[in-house]
Amino acid sequence: MVLACLLLFLSECYGQAAQRPVVISNGAEPISLDPHKTTSAVDFRIHRDLFEGLVVHDDDGGIIPGQAESWQVSDDARTFTFFLRKNARWSNGEPVTAHDFVYSWQRLVNPDTASPYAWYLEAAMVEQAAEIIRGKAPAEKLGVKAIDDHTFEVKLSQPLPYFLFMLTMMNVAPLHRDTVKRWGKDWTQPEHMVGNGAYTLKSWVVNEKVEVVRNPHYWNDKKTNIDHVIFVPVESTAELNRYKAGDVHLTNAVPAEHFRQLAKEKPGELQVHSALGTIFISLNTHADVMSDVQVRRALSYALDRRVLAEKVAALGSMPAYSLTPPAVYGFHLPDIDYQQQSMEKRLQKSREWLKAAGYHSASPLNVELVFQAREDYRKLAVAVSQMWKKIGVHTQLVSAEVGGYKHRVNSGAYQAAISIWLADYNEASTMLNIMTTGHSNNYSRYKSPEFDRLLASSRLLLNEHGRNQVYGEAEQILARDMPIIPLYHTGKTFLMSPDLGGYPVRNPKGTVYSRNLYWKSDAQKSQAVY
Repeated sequence: MVLACLLLFLSECYGQAAQRPVVISNGAEPISLDPHKTTSAVDFRIHRDLFEGLVVHDDDGGIIPGQAESWQVSDDARTFTFFLRKNARWSNGEPVTAHDFVYSWQRLVNPDTASPYAWYLEAAMVEQAAEIIRGKAPAEKLGVKAIDDHTFEVKLSQPLPYFLFMLTMMNVAPLHRDTVKRWGKDWTQPEHMVGNGAYTLKSWVVNEKVEVVRNPHYWNDKKTNIDHVIFVPVESTAELNRYKAGDVHLTNAVPAEHFRQLAKEKPGELQVHSALGTIFISLNTHADVMSDVQVRRALSYALDRRVLAEKVAALGSMPAYSLTPPAVYGFHLPDIDYQQQSMEKRLQKSREWLKAAGYHSASPLNVELVFQAREDYRKLAVAVSQMWKKIGVHTQLVSAEVGGYKHRVNSGAYQAAISIWLADYNEASTMLNIMTTGHSNNYSRYKSPEFDRLLASSRLLLNEHGRNQVYGEAEQILARDMPIIPLYHTGKTFLMSPDLGGYPVRNPKGTVYSRNLYWKSDAQKSQAVY
């Protein structure tokens, strides 16, 4: 009897250990679990567990089959035919079909959806996407077709050499039409959601956690290592404290002020990698003050990027003089003239421009700088305001929660705003496209026919070297017109439990699929209780 009880106790303990969740700090509360309703990297990280597109990333950032087991490209490189896996299933057991992709892509560009990522299929050169987005054609005219249940065809208006790389984004994953139609805006609730990823949504407690569990209907379920994942919306010091307590296993970031100490205390757990992202200040070119290019240049030249990158941000960040990070594949940073100038000379130029624009000690420039209510952005905003003070600029700092921030920048009710853009795919166009006229993420409302023509011409160049030359010219235009002020290129710095493996450290986009993570052992002294 005693032996039987002991065996039962050991069985239960080991069973619980095998099923223990990986707890990931996601940095913030998700905006939406609908892939068509958000632009947030926080949300996309969860989407990658719940949905899967035609292709996915491998550990090096390359392209491998996802829901499509293979594909063909026409001789003119304008027609892509994807052959879906026969064993691809939704979480309710129904087969994933080409019709699901047709529905989802049409929904993405349909103006009724009001997706902030509708532009993505236009940038991908899918036929009729631009016309549909602008209300000049019905969504049914989009260049996609279900040849049969397992054959999905995409027609492009012109060849696009990086088209397949664009398909790793979650907004082009399929959605379950009957679920979306039946439940409307509530289709993402745990009791309703149907996905095709490695996990299903178990719970979403606002400001507490998003919980996903293994999807037994996923086509590659036998290769899923982790049964249970919990995403928690904590950041900064709270995130670090929970990691140290053992109830977070993978952090979103590391507080800059703790970086050096952690490098000494936890060298095997502190991860520092290059990333494809840029922090910059959007300047509303339609606002009275910011409509003057002299003002925009003055504000830009006055900022010491090296101090901002190395002292304020730290964490592997690099000073930025371009929107595109140097880590982007094939991109070579052009020579930006003021990058080589001393800060003394740049400050002198800033004062001259402000004076020419009509601002001086008796009539100083007043700037309102908006930023998301995060500690790292607050510190950055304070540092920027101190640097602007040197040229006589008075700065009012305005902190806003994510929703309020998005409303202000989208509606144009701001002068300057701290912004971030993370690459959707590993090619410079993913950064530069957001500055084209009418782009939904062009918060500066920048309009330059010259810039637009350059970006349009780049899509016609199949030669990678030729495209990157054009991208360099585009960066020079941004440096001249200064609709944004690049501050620093982000690094990816985080803490990871020494017992956790499978993180794709060689992928410059840092694309993480929870199914590829794994526990190195079952030994853990304590578990968080949720």
